[in-house]
Amino acid sequence: MANTQPQTGGKSGSVALYSPGSNVPASVLKGTSDPVALAFDTAGEIYVANLRGGIGIYKPGRPRPIRIIRSISGSTYGVYRPRLVAIDSSRNVYVADGPKALGSQDSIFVLSVFPPGKSQSKAAVEIAEPRALLVGPESVYIACAFPKSDKRNPNGWVKVYPLGLGYSPLTIVKGIRTPDALAVDGSGNLYVANLNGQSVTVYAPGGSTPIRTITQGVNFPKSLAIGPEGNLYVADLYQDSVSVYKPDGSQPFLTIKQGVSTPVSLTLNAP
Repeated sequence: MANTQPQTGGKSGSVALYSPGSNVPASVLKGTSDPVALAFDTAGEIYVANLRGGIGIYKPGRPRPIRIIRSISGSTYGVYRPRLVAIDSSRNVYVADGPKALGSQDSIFVLSVFPPGKSQSKAAVEIAEPRALLVGPESVYIACAFPKSDKRNPNGWVKVYPLGLGYSPLTIVKGIRTPDALAVDGSGNLYVANLNGQSVTVYAPGGSTPIRTITQGVNFPKSLAIGPEGNLYVADLYQDSVSVYKPDGSQPFLTIKQGVSTPVSLTLNAP
């Protein structure tokens, strides 16, 4: 769990690890600095995106980072202000980073991919302000939106890249209204939580037009998860609830409210 307040070993903020069933941290990672996102790779290593300290990489059971992906002086290929991090099955590290000047524009953000064990990216693309990042079996999904003052596309969009960040992404704008969370099911369908659209839109693999729009039980969807049975879980920020939908369903068959208060993140145990 990433915290905004420091504990032992953290400069600013902290990351605490809990054993199953425990309400006391088993350990606190050292060397964190404003941690904002977490990810795990297939080897169980923990990646911590520190807004002011690069990407710290920790082996299981070790409180100090074994490696840090940092900015490289005079280069655009390092990490400056990482916002989001995700790992693919080959342990490539994807980082949504910024703002950092590329040329003379300080407002540009970058999505980069780093090979395993490397601190220099092998590919990088410019993006707008990142809101959600997801790596699937075959694609990388990044949800972006400009600030409200920018009228070019105030509703935002989702770009879909092949693994490794090829330069011909699919851009999804239809049905998008401030995309704030992403999920992909076992069939490759993409789910987008539209925070200001009061909806979850669903897209077939390779498609840019919604095949389904879920509005029932949805007000301000903030986080999404897909269960092992293919059920969709939607955490709603202002309804203090998690709604559960059957595959292909548009009406919740279960709504969880007890113990839920302003949910901002949602994940499920592995099956």
